[in-house]
Formats: sequence, structure tokens, C-alpha cells
Amino acid sequence: VSGDTLQIEVIFDVAVDHREFEEMFIASGVLYGIKGTSDGDMKITFGLDLYTDRVYNLNLKLNKWLKPVKLATYDYKNKNLLVINEDGQLLKYPVTCE
Repeated sequence: VSGDTLQIEVIFDVAVDHREFEEMFIASGVLYGIKGTSDGDMKITFGLDLYTDRVYNLNLKLNKWLKPVKLATYDYKNKNLLVINEDGQLLKYPVTCE
């Protein structure tokens, strides 16, 4: 969307099986997917650049996970991935998304 006219500039048709991930979030124009692991931790395993349509295979482990994730978002000001689990606990992971 154009910041000046609010007209649509580009439309992407993204085909991602969302059932494959516990949660997804967008940071700096990249859609990230979080998956659970067999040891109870979580990993960011997928990234899709929404501007270039480039796919990234990632392996970023997020430990200290207690329950399934309910919400994930990126805090640009403090450079943290913020995650709320199903018990309502807020977890912060220092991550830089550029």
C-alpha cells in the first residue's frame, strides 16, 4: 500500500500451510513460523520475505517454553520477540530483525 495515496501497489499470493506451525508473526516484512519440538522447546523454522517472495529455512531455538504459544509479536523498539503462552505468561527473547 502506498503511504501517500493508500492505493494497493503489490499483491502477493502466499501459500503456507499454517497448520504446520504453532504461531506465526511478521517482523521487518518477513513472515516467520514457530514450531514445537519433541523436547518441549520451540523453534523458528521458517521465514518468508513478503517483499521478495524469498523463503528462508531457519533453525532458531526458543528455550524455556512452558506451554503452547497463544500469541507472538515482535517489539521493534526493544528488539525482542514477545510470546504469550496459553497460561498468559509473557516470554521475551532478544532477537534482532532487520
